[in-house]
Amino acid sequence: MVDKYQTSIFNDVLGPVMTGPSSSHTAGPGRIGLMVGALMEDVTLIDIRFPEKSSYKATYIGQGSGRAFVGGILGYEITCEEFKNSFAMAEEKGVEVKFSFLPDIPMPHPNTAYIHLSNGHDEVSATTFSVGGGAVEIVEICGTKVLLKGDAHLLAVISGAEKTDNETCCENILRERGIPFEKLTDQEGKLSLYHIFSKPAEGLLKILRQNMEARVRYIPPVMPVEDTRDGTAPFCSAAELQDFLRENPMELWEAAVYYEAQRSGWTKEQVIAYAEMLLDTMEESIQEGLQVKPDEKGLWKISAGEIYEATKEKKTFDIGVLNYAPAYATAIMENNNNAGKVCAGPTAGSCGVLGGMLFSMQRTMDCSREKMMQALLVAGLVGVFISEQATFAAEVAACQAENGSASSMAADAAAYLLEGTVQQVLNSAGIALQNLMGLICDPLAGCTVVPCITRNSVAIANAVVSANLAVGGYDPMIPFDQCVQAMLAVGKLLPRELRCTSLGGICATPAGEEIDRRFREQQPVGM
Repeated sequence: MVDKYQTSIFNDVLGPVMTGPSSSHTAGPGRIGLMVGALMEDVTLIDIRFPEKSSYKATYIGQGSGRAFVGGILGYEITCEEFKNSFAMAEEKGVEVKFSFLPDIPMPHPNTAYIHLSNGHDEVSATTFSVGGGAVEIVEICGTKVLLKGDAHLLAVISGAEKTDNETCCENILRERGIPFEKLTDQEGKLSLYHIFSKPAEGLLKILRQNMEARVRYIPPVMPVEDTRDGTAPFCSAAELQDFLRENPMELWEAAVYYEAQRSGWTKEQVIAYAEMLLDTMEESIQEGLQVKPDEKGLWKISAGEIYEATKEKKTFDIGVLNYAPAYATAIMENNNNAGKVCAGPTAGSCGVLGGMLFSMQRTMDCSREKMMQALLVAGLVGVFISEQATFAAEVAACQAENGSASSMAADAAAYLLEGTVQQVLNSAGIALQNLMGLICDPLAGCTVVPCITRNSVAIANAVVSANLAVGGYDPMIPFDQCVQAMLAVGKLLPRELRCTSLGGICATPAGEEIDRRFREQQPVGM
């Protein structure tokens, strides 16, 4: 088992870079599939079971959870072309795929999936959670308790009834070759799991297999930042950040770089380069989204291009720095829903917020690329404090955890661009979160379209107003950390019908129910 996980800006807040439409229900399942699929070669059966009341019930079709699990298990990365065509690829390879929703299996997390794989002579089972924003947890493999988050190089030794000799043999071979390792399992069972800190050299797996009566499999990391076990986060809350800055004066963006460098072991240059790549991805997503063509047969109207032209022709209200934010945010979200490549920040359901705001500001304020990158990192820092104390998962705390968190992060970035003090920047994040407290998650037909797209634009407007209030001198009274904790508490008070199940809110209206019916009639069987 591993120690308490510490949030990474790039693993858990700004990202993943992914194929849409959902970080929880597309990227998360894809990453889970990659990890579980690595445990078996030549899979012929994929059998995935969900608790009857899990959020997958509403989303595994509309948000592509089913194809994401299958794509990952078949070995496709969450950004490659084959990933979104995984059902066809499975059929081509002769792989049988089954999904079922069962009332009598436990649901320790709203995004629980039980995966069973077979190749005709070997079997693998796993219990998995997609915990929000593309973050994942695998908590059981072949009956053995584990806690895997996708950030480590792992060796899995799957034995028969007796595993002691295999463990001894594996550990002796690793020691003989000077390979540092940490054993992650400590109970009887079929599985022995080792963290080996780097990709195994060519030939190691062959040597292990030749000397052991067991299946030996390598599970690569699926997260961009790997766990080196050397990194320690210097602070994990807004209050701790303020204490740190009193002792170590620096700019907020520099504190973000320092945090991620200490947490990940990356150099300052690597952190900045990765942030610049994320900014590039957001810009590319805007351009691709503005080119998405309407589908006359689809249920959803494509509108980003029209909004952009109306703004350009001054047919809409002049809202200053936000003039192009609605068009850009909608473009990112429509690209996301078209299975295009996006940067979720912190989730795919809110992926238009940061990009829409920053690139609208660049166009109207002439912000430098460097300043935008710095603001993005500052937003990531506030996201760390939300991740550490609450959640980004709408299944746990509704849309306040997605668009609410994204708006809070964007407010933080906006106040930074206004050159607010550290306290004003944190106040702006708190104001934004207070304003959207209690926001429910009610996606029509389980898709990340209505009302998700328009809430991205509203989240941007809320962010900018919150930044203006904070830098102007408004005191929200409640410290940011306590706002985050309140958001989680509110989320737990909301009924499950209002937390990404498509059972409440606008989904429960006659029109919403009719859209759901029509959507499901259009989907291929087995999706």
